[in-house]
Amino acid sequence: MLSNSDTEFIKELYKDYKIDFVDVPRFINSKSNGRGKIKEIIARS
Repeated sequence: MLSNSDTEFIKELYKDYKIDFVDVPRFINSKSNGRGKIKEIIARS
């Protein structure tokens, strides 16, 4: 099982895996508007 960014490249890379999508909080970012919930994938075999 792994988590990664929700991007087209990552979804294509793990297309043969079971993929779930989650919102995860991010509190550290050099730009304040980049903080908050972001989308990630959970890929598992």
